[in-house]
Amino acid sequence: MQKKKFHNKCRVHNRATHKSLGKTFPRRGIVAALYMNEKQKHRFANDAGKCRFVYNNILSRHNKYYNLLIDAQEEAKFLAECEYEFKGEPVPDEITIDPKLVEISGTNDYAFKLILNDLIKEYPWLKDTNQKVLFGAVRNLLKAFDNFFSHPEKFNYPKPKKKKSSKDSCSFNSQCFSGIYGNRINLTTDYKDMRFDCSKRDMKYLNRYQDYIQTTTISKTKSGKFFISFGCGDFEINQKYQKQRIPDSIEKYAAGLKNQDDTIIVYSDNDEEIGTYLQVTDKETGEITFKKAKGFDLGIKDKLITSDGEKIANNRYLKNAHKKLEHLQRMFSKKQKKSSAYNGMNDFEIEKNSPNAGRNREKARLRLAKEHEKVANIRESENKSVAADLLMNNDILFGEDLNISGMLKNHKLAAAIADAGWGQITEILEQNAVRYGRTFIKVGRFYPSSRKCPHCGNTNKDLKLSDRAWVCPHCSHIIDDRDINAAQNILEEGIRIYRE
Repeated sequence: MQKKKFHNKCRVHNRATHKSLGKTFPRRGIVAALYMNEKQKHRFANDAGKCRFVYNNILSRHNKYYNLLIDAQEEAKFLAECEYEFKGEPVPDEITIDPKLVEISGTNDYAFKLILNDLIKEYPWLKDTNQKVLFGAVRNLLKAFDNFFSHPEKFNYPKPKKKKSSKDSCSFNSQCFSGIYGNRINLTTDYKDMRFDCSKRDMKYLNRYQDYIQTTTISKTKSGKFFISFGCGDFEINQKYQKQRIPDSIEKYAAGLKNQDDTIIVYSDNDEEIGTYLQVTDKETGEITFKKAKGFDLGIKDKLITSDGEKIANNRYLKNAHKKLEHLQRMFSKKQKKSSAYNGMNDFEIEKNSPNAGRNREKARLRLAKEHEKVANIRESENKSVAADLLMNNDILFGEDLNISGMLKNHKLAAAIADAGWGQITEILEQNAVRYGRTFIKVGRFYPSSRKCPHCGNTNKDLKLSDRAWVCPHCSHIIDDRDINAAQNILEEGIRIYRE
């Protein structure tokens, strides 16, 4: 049987033949490994440095101008107050300031494009790079400002990018995208015929809906690997996950319900709990459906604990690799740094027997980066499989809205929390819930899930973190497992929020 070959002469998909689903569904991101030749790698390093320069320069200019604007507004307000006091009139609660000042202070596409044009005139060496690639750095800065102003509790104010700590990347918009032909992609003139590698499903999706690729980003990891990410437009929900997995005996359970808002706990013939189901009535059609609900709690000893008693162990990949990472870090710190005489030169441009060239230091750095990347990839793969299993087998999921960034400031638990990947699991569930056609609801972070007694509802405020089993002081009910009790309380509170 011959393998299917991709058509290399024309695009597989035409925009007119695809029915758009609108903006009701989120964008889909696909990441693939990218392979470039030495000339393209050298060009990417040059473009990434210029994008970082443009990002930092525009950010510093905006901050400087914004501070001057604030001073001008305060000065105008002070002069207005003096004018009212001179006239002997009462000072109003709100003093109107010139609206042009407020309008100019806003971060918008047009203002940043003007600053970019001034930068290109001031620094002629920026003309060597495609202006659309440079404007990709401007769009990233605009996105950072939008995230900060819309969700300040989640995103910080944009910070300058550092050469050593920041990841090198270049963003390309849809105008730079020339097409995908099988496993080859063409972007601008300098980035043509680049091979990328991903799964067969993603490869088929990219070739079929390549007209809906809005952004393309090339990035380089600390270990020297290149990746390309595609930001696609609207996508269809996978229909194979939409089939209702309702047990045959659920109608017998539903017939005995006294209240329509009650939950149904279905058991198997061996008296094992199958799951908790909710009877949901459609307000428009009046159709009655059953949805499987599950609550989960995040922990350190066990990474994830569900309301039906299932526990997923925390393998602690970072802790297990600590000795090897410590050895590689020690070897890296002992290597001699590159001499100032070789600054700005790549390793292949320096003679092999040159003293103080820093070749061994770079090799040690790569070994250390590859080991860190290996640990991160294993953890991410496991978290994705855990989240996919939850999304495929349940209709409604309830989790806890934890302040993970605040908990990481605790030096006693920070390493264990980061190693478990709580934030990564929550982020994957939030991003893929719509794609799987599921509902993910967060319970308030101040809800006492682990301190609440399931029998009487009393909250045990004297409970310590080391108490894994406890007795309710109000009704003497015994809680054998604190984590399972927390997951069951999260399920109960989540159902209440869902019913509202």
